[in-house]
Amino acid sequence: MDPNSKPDILPSSSAIPRWTSWLDSLLPSHAAAEKIKIFSELEEAFPGQPETARLAQAIWLTGRGQAYAKRGRFFKALDCFAEAMNIKRDHIPAYLSMAITFRRLGQFGGSYSYISVAMETLKRLPRRVRILGREINLELFGAAVYSEWATLYILTGNRAKAAESLEKALSYHARALESGEEERTFLLQSGCRLDDEFAINLRTTLASLTH
Repeated sequence: MDPNSKPDILPSSSAIPRWTSWLDSLLPSHAAAEKIKIFSELEEAFPGQPETARLAQAIWLTGRGQAYAKRGRFFKALDCFAEAMNIKRDHIPAYLSMAITFRRLGQFGGSYSYISVAMETLKRLPRRVRILGREINLELFGAAVYSEWATLYILTGNRAKAAESLEKALSYHARALESGEEERTFLLQSGCRLDDEFAINLRTTLASLTH
């Protein structure tokens, strides 16, 4: 994305609700033991392939973080996304999930930072890669990335750029629907939406900005 088109992020007066971290400490959890078990199993599943094992671990951590976020356990979610990034620096779903979570918390500056990294990573990586035995077109993450950009533009009052981003999101979404089953499965496992409601929401928002 052109640096000149970046939205001006409004300073946020919202603080991440610290009580969620306190609440997490009270809830019984076997998460640490579960992670150790899963990581060990993934390393055994890909002997002599440390990069592949790390990718599998990053995918698992991102999915786990998304599950935490859906339950409102945002600190746990952010920890999972951060760990996924540390394990696999170019794992786009982790950056995208981090951006969405920060935006939900009213932390637009943090959201902007992570969606920017997701965008730059998307540009830097080869278009097609083989991930865990699947041939994946990484450009198909564009629907989720541009949708989040549009949300940030709307929040900062840039309707023109929001509309432009929504149009790109719709284009990538249509291409994702036409992709192969393995690619669609990977996108869904990474937290991307391929349902009709997602496209309807994009079109409805776009219509409200252009009419």
